[in-house]
Amino acid sequence: EALPFAIGGPSEFVLEEHKPTDGGPKRIIVKDFKTVDGVAENFGVLLGDHLVFINGVSVGAGCRWIGERIVPSLDEVINMMASKDSYPIGLTFARPKHQSQQRMASYFISSPKQDDAFVMNNAETICVTAEKYEQLGCILENKNNTTDVIVTDFQAVPGPFQAQMKPHRDSSTRKFHLSIESINGQFVPGYATSQIVRNAMQRSWKSDNRVEVLFCDDERKEWVRSLQ
Repeated sequence: EALPFAIGGPSEFVLEEHKPTDGGPKRIIVKDFKTVDGVAENFGVLLGDHLVFINGVSVGAGCRWIGERIVPSLDEVINMMASKDSYPIGLTFARPKHQSQQRMASYFISSPKQDDAFVMNNAETICVTAEKYEQLGCILENKNNTTDVIVTDFQAVPGPFQAQMKPHRDSSTRKFHLSIESINGQFVPGYATSQIVRNAMQRSWKSDNRVEVLFCDDERKEWVRSLQ
């Protein structure tokens, strides 16, 4: 099932204009990629939220809700989330109803003991789905010697473009030797700027939720020229 939002997009690209020394047309090269907000943050998970179920299996406060005596440790919870067998994954997070983000985060992170008043019928739940562990982007901890699993931070994750382009990064220099040749079959003219190219990709991504980009390996292209 598709996510209700698009993670990443053309905004991931860090582009740079390059003018060849041989006087050829200007090229728009891929310099790097930016990371993006993870799935959990996009679904609306907040700092201080409790993770209560993983694929229907109770963890943390969820075990207390249904009377489970054996509660998975934090390491076991993270291993469950990291296992490829768990995907596609469904995570259920919870927070007390009508709690502001600031009060909720402060309360759950600093509370010295588990809150017995935090019960299922007084909780607002958020369901998160993901295809890969690397998409989640949330950091979980047990706080103050409790077994409750709480979101304490978020981290940016690689977007779909960065993930697909990873094999093309030079292992020694960590650089990409790629320029953008065409977008949706339209060749990039020599006068195009980085912003023009990025805007063209963004328009296609926004309207069709897809964009077709043809890259040129400039390093290999120069090598072929040197053979002539």
